[in-house]
Amino acid sequence: MIRLLRTSFMSKFLFIFLLFIPLPMFLAKSYLSGKIIDVLVETNQNKNLQLTEQIAVNIKETMRKYIITAASVNFDSDGIHYEDTIIPAINRWHVSADEYEKLQLSDQINKRMNYFFNYTTDLLGVFFVFPDNRYYGYRNSIPNAPGEMRAMPWYGQLKRETPGSVMVVGKMRNTLSPLTHGQSAIGLAAFPPSPGNETIDYIYFALKPDWLDNAFTDMKLSHIGQVDIFTADQQSLTRSDRSDPMLDILKDTPVWKQNYGSFHYKRDGQDLLINYYTVDNTGWKVVSTISYGELTNSVQKVVGVTSIVLLAVTLLYLAVFVTSATTTVLVPIQRLIKQMRRVQQGNLKATLAINGKDEFAHLHGAFNSMVGEIKQLIRNIEDEKQEKLLMEIRALQYQINPHFLFNTLHSISVMARTYGIYNIQMMTESLTNLLHNTMDKGAHVISLAEEVQLLEHYTYLMAFRYQDKFEVQFDVPVEIRQAVILKFLLQPVLENAIIHASDDPFRKLNIRVGAYRIDNRLRIEISDDGQGMPAEQVERLLDSPKEKYDAFNKIGIYNVHRRLRLTYGEPYGVHISSQWGAGTTVTLELPYIEPTEDITHA
Repeated sequence: MIRLLRTSFMSKFLFIFLLFIPLPMFLAKSYLSGKIIDVLVETNQNKNLQLTEQIAVNIKETMRKYIITAASVNFDSDGIHYEDTIIPAINRWHVSADEYEKLQLSDQINKRMNYFFNYTTDLLGVFFVFPDNRYYGYRNSIPNAPGEMRAMPWYGQLKRETPGSVMVVGKMRNTLSPLTHGQSAIGLAAFPPSPGNETIDYIYFALKPDWLDNAFTDMKLSHIGQVDIFTADQQSLTRSDRSDPMLDILKDTPVWKQNYGSFHYKRDGQDLLINYYTVDNTGWKVVSTISYGELTNSVQKVVGVTSIVLLAVTLLYLAVFVTSATTTVLVPIQRLIKQMRRVQQGNLKATLAINGKDEFAHLHGAFNSMVGEIKQLIRNIEDEKQEKLLMEIRALQYQINPHFLFNTLHSISVMARTYGIYNIQMMTESLTNLLHNTMDKGAHVISLAEEVQLLEHYTYLMAFRYQDKFEVQFDVPVEIRQAVILKFLLQPVLENAIIHASDDPFRKLNIRVGAYRIDNRLRIEISDDGQGMPAEQVERLLDSPKEKYDAFNKIGIYNVHRRLRLTYGEPYGVHISSQWGAGTTVTLELPYIEPTEDITHA
């Protein structure tokens, strides 16, 4: 096992395995856990911000009821039954010296007050305070001395307000009332309007502080964190401790400057998520506080357990994989390498056993097939060598003595001239020239002028065959006739035009052979005004080598195209432009070569 682990393949594979499986998994775990925590924090942030808003709305609606009730009491001084209203009755109670009358007025006032506050049990009492510090108390005795309350900031602010206004005083600590001594109350204050009020200085409404708990008792708050309510002057309405640590935390935060929002507080080991919302009609702040540690504790536990599980699974997978890779990968590869070395040494009998149908079985099968193909290729090479040798022998056996053939043709030409048969003489001389160039075993190239001369001889012979049914015009400038081209390059193209271009026996076919130079290229065009060809036939001429060769030396247009490509490469070759009923133009593109240049590929 240790030896296998030291092999290059296994060490590289283990490195790749650790790099692309466990490492990405742990990085992904860290990234995803961070994302989950971010999503959890964002979700709780949005949720608790909505909850603080709902609490603020509940407090606002509850306070609105109390403010409306306080305003109703404050303005209860006119009507059809003027004597039954509260403010006039309070004034009469204050100036009356008759105890019986005061008792009757008290009963009347209490009934009227019960009418206004029959919807709530959160009222501690209502206190009508007179300038002489006397007061009328509804339900309880006054919690604070009248003079003490006049010294508070809210009193001066109340006096500056419009008569009849109701002000939310906030939290006040009770100092007089024996029932609530030491406790606090949520206070409202009102300044009765002048008509109907002669003696009342201000009205103080005291509410139980725990009524704020009802604003969020029935709401599904998070099981972690807490909710606090603060007044605009930074007093806690939900905590009895005056040195509330939350006030220190919120001191330099945007809570007191903005109506709502969320922020992350981190200082002195405290890591908190704080959401806040403002109660519109009181200016109070509803603040929700959640510790990041409590918020992410469950996620951190899951991440820890997941890390341990991932590590255990990775180690188990690695152990199983190394064992499996050794038996299913390394051993077959080593066998394959061993047999390949035997083949390199010339032993073509080396084969591999094929077991199963997995990838290595296919690889072993491919190796065996490769060895068999190598054997077959070696046999084919030997056969080709033998066949080539036989062909050379046969070529020597069937070779015609060119001197005998040329002498015979010369004799025919002399006899034709002697008897005045000049047509036969010209045909014989043209045929002799064609055969002379065909049997020339020298260079594979000739000049363009020589190629044109051969075409003229060929045209002369074909004119006798087709009885002047075509005419060939040569347009080759003298200055480019010295260019060097491949031998017998144009004859197959001209022959194709003569034989196949026209199907009208009564119409003379016109053929033009033109050539011109473009920079370092030579372009030769053979065009006719025959019947043309459809596009499918044009494609077949260049794409398919299987043609019916009717040319003089059995070389078709495809062979011309292949000779140009094999000799000069791309983009040289044959291009055919034809339109049915409008003739055909065959263009040969090849490099312009001077007679002194060497043709390396010829």
